[in-house]
Amino acid sequence: MRVALADAKPGDTVVLHDGWECAPAVPGGLPETWLPAVLPGDIRLSLIAAGQIPDPLVGRQLDQSRWVAERDWLFRRVLPASSHRRTIVFKGIDYQSEVSLDGRIVGRFTGMFSERRIAVPSAGGTLTVRCFSPAGLPAPRLSVRDRLTGWALRRVFGGEAFPPRLGSLKCQMSYGWDFAPELLTVGLWDEVLLETSGPAAIAGMHVQARPTAEGAVVLVEIDVDSSVHADLEAGMTVVEEESGAVVGEMVERWSATAGNVRRRFRLAISRAERWQPWERGRPALYRVEVALRVDGALSARRSERFGIRTVEMAAPAGRRRRAPADDCVRLVVNGRTLFLRGANWVPNDALLGRLREEDYRQRIEQAKGAGINILRVWGGGLREREAFYRVCDELGMLVWQEFPFSVAFFDHFPRDAAYAAFVEAECRGIVRAIRNHPSVAVWCGGNEFSPARNQPVVAAIARAVALEDGSRPFRAASPSAGERHNWRVWHGKANVNDYRLETASLLSEFGLQAAPAVESLRAALPDDPLPGPDWEAHSAQRDKLRRYARTPERDLTAFVEATQRAQAQGLQVAIEHMRRRKGEATGAIFWQLNDPWPAISWAVVDYFGRPKLAYQRLAGCFAPLLVSLDYPLRSYRNGDELRGVLWIVNDTLDHLDRLEIVAEMDGREVFRRRAVAAANAATRLGEVTMRLPTVSELTFRVSRGGITLSENRYDLAWHDPAGIGLIDAARDWITWRVLH
Repeated sequence: MRVALADAKPGDTVVLHDGWECAPAVPGGLPETWLPAVLPGDIRLSLIAAGQIPDPLVGRQLDQSRWVAERDWLFRRVLPASSHRRTIVFKGIDYQSEVSLDGRIVGRFTGMFSERRIAVPSAGGTLTVRCFSPAGLPAPRLSVRDRLTGWALRRVFGGEAFPPRLGSLKCQMSYGWDFAPELLTVGLWDEVLLETSGPAAIAGMHVQARPTAEGAVVLVEIDVDSSVHADLEAGMTVVEEESGAVVGEMVERWSATAGNVRRRFRLAISRAERWQPWERGRPALYRVEVALRVDGALSARRSERFGIRTVEMAAPAGRRRRAPADDCVRLVVNGRTLFLRGANWVPNDALLGRLREEDYRQRIEQAKGAGINILRVWGGGLREREAFYRVCDELGMLVWQEFPFSVAFFDHFPRDAAYAAFVEAECRGIVRAIRNHPSVAVWCGGNEFSPARNQPVVAAIARAVALEDGSRPFRAASPSAGERHNWRVWHGKANVNDYRLETASLLSEFGLQAAPAVESLRAALPDDPLPGPDWEAHSAQRDKLRRYARTPERDLTAFVEATQRAQAQGLQVAIEHMRRRKGEATGAIFWQLNDPWPAISWAVVDYFGRPKLAYQRLAGCFAPLLVSLDYPLRSYRNGDELRGVLWIVNDTLDHLDRLEIVAEMDGREVFRRRAVAAANAATRLGEVTMRLPTVSELTFRVSRGGITLSENRYDLAWHDPAGIGLIDAARDWITWRVLH
């Protein structure tokens, strides 16, 4: 139970975010001047609050605070005395740190994702955390061969091989990306807690639930840290969260010696409802509460939420399984195949500590509102804070969780034994932090690297997953066999019609940039919101924007609208192509849902939460029940005849008959027919022909019994006449070969 510090007693947890101070470290002593610290937070949040730096995400202000990452920073807080045993828990310190109490060092740590636990003496004292400058992080150690490879790549491609980011497991995006600023964070980016206990504490808890014919079996594993030899008693209660009804109870007793011990318990519950993705039913949630007593007195309490569900990856239909789990991209939840209508998730703020639960909730609710059923937490980002997964649990949103490894094409991650051991330890910490959440469905080693050339890293990640979880499918990297990141469109400048050539089972990255709303541009670039150098400083790839928008940049409103139309059209073409292939295809996960800063990027919802046109279009082409028209992507004129093939795609588990499909243009009906949609299948309804009174927006509606079930729109006035060049096609082929 979380309470105020003054009221804490055995079994309570205090959120320790207030009362902290911060200052830059100085040689040979302590700083004279300290500022109030904003926690959780990157040090920049404290400096912004104190008026010492401007917000680095606005305009060109990032340059005014680059010095922040060149210094060590101190965070301190006074802890009062207590008669109880206490442990301070740092959920995330970024990145190299030293913790001391009254000047005595009590811990040194490396890595930003693992939980750090430190015992606090009864006398209390001043707790100080020193976060070392990220400028001192290790760079990759290069062999002679690596140096020659790097030289050759710079000569041929002009890019950087073996960049500094490959030497650590710091959030890769912090080093700068094509949608994110170079902003090396430092500080206490995740929660700080103070746990109070008696002689025995609960240091960790793992809950797994397995459905059975009679209900479910709940497996509970607790890590007990006892300071005494005593008789211990663990009382466990399982509660259905929505109703508060108790569905299972048990008590276990044993004699414990001083030290750490892991205890496992098994509870059978008879009334059990499965956690379902939002489109399949209710995401039913349960809570297991453990009260630990020493010689009859309450010593510690712990509560964890969980869900009852199964998740696995099965081999795609019609494909021979050539390898273990890597060749499996068909997700099966609770025994039923689920087509993945997904979006890539990146950190929702480049200042990692700024995020609060309401920020996560707003963006995840927007995802659900667009028909998205899975978020791919991209490997260049984070193990998100606990609130992200808590909201996903509640909303029935699945999570594809990647570990913090991203983009090693011709280069590779370190291969030495020490690095592999560090990788395993950090990845075990990541798994422990989020494994109790039913929304987490897939573990993936990371983004865009060759598992074969990074075998030591992949093996270390796989060991971490097996040791700490073992209940979810694991993929070595994205993309892997049967999966593709399609960047022929946009990076290769291919025609959007190129998406219709896609043969992969799972398309897990694709998309086009679009400018955000004019209001967002004016807020992000107050000095000059027009297309130009400020746009490029905020991630815009102007040559590609112009190529797909085909509108002069002089009129800001018109150019923004043109980029958004191109993005919407591109995503719709790709998504509907994959959904019409349902059965052979297993999912479409577009790039990307959100932004970490005010940017001109691939996001469909901008940094300020304003949806782009593509977001609105997603509600149609990502609807669980979709009417899809496969038609020639060409230029049309008023009065033209439109011929195509009509499909109905049903991702629900219900057979739907007596459906009425109507197409309208400018308020005039141009097509009508009845249809039946088989459960969890794509059905080809046949060829259709219709006369276009005008060239504008064609709207399809499907209804049943007079109730509209879904709506889908086509912008027939938008047409892409260009195509991919030989150089870009060759680059795409080389990238594919390197990753596979």
